[in-house]
Amino acid sequence: MVHRVLEIPAAFRLTQLLNPFTTGIYRRLLREHAPQDPHALLLDLGCGLGDYLDMVECRALGVDVNPAYMAKAAEHHGPRFAAATAMDLPFQSETFDAVLIMATCHHLSNEQVLSALEECFQVLKPHGYVLIIDPVLPSPLWFWKWALFKLDRGKHLRTFAQLKAVAGEHYRVEASPVVRGLLHDVVALRITR
Repeated sequence: MVHRVLEIPAAFRLTQLLNPFTTGIYRRLLREHAPQDPHALLLDLGCGLGDYLDMVECRALGVDVNPAYMAKAAEHHGPRFAAATAMDLPFQSETFDAVLIMATCHHLSNEQVLSALEECFQVLKPHGYVLIIDPVLPSPLWFWKWALFKLDRGKHLRTFAQLKAVAGEHYRVEASPVVRGLLHDVVALRITR
């Protein structure tokens, strides 16, 4: 029931506002790792309501599987959003300089993460990279973080090592250190061919 409510854009936005600790980490990692070139083109895969796209220094487009999120994102941020799945992107090959996958991988199985990465590299330019910013299970497992994370809609919670191993199965992975947050630990992975 709660997970269905979060499919409503206003309810989802409220959860983001009520958790400034984790969203603050997302914002910091995005500023540190996103393209800084104003001519670069970034795809935000699983962009939710598109609220992070205004933070980047480059041009950006967003996609999400939830059409209601995309309608609300377009209403607030303009017509640069499309409803699409991570495994079937509606873009030509070699379109983007970078693809951002933020707070999405814990909603995807290992096979779906690999399929999404394969699709990302289809739409990336040869020099492009994928930036994954995702919450990870704390290590050591602190009870309150573990319990809070278990309430998330995502069914594929991973430790940092597990997420890095999935992405590293077919690609090169550079990782930032895990950022320890009050409610969630978060990692940024830069993935290249």
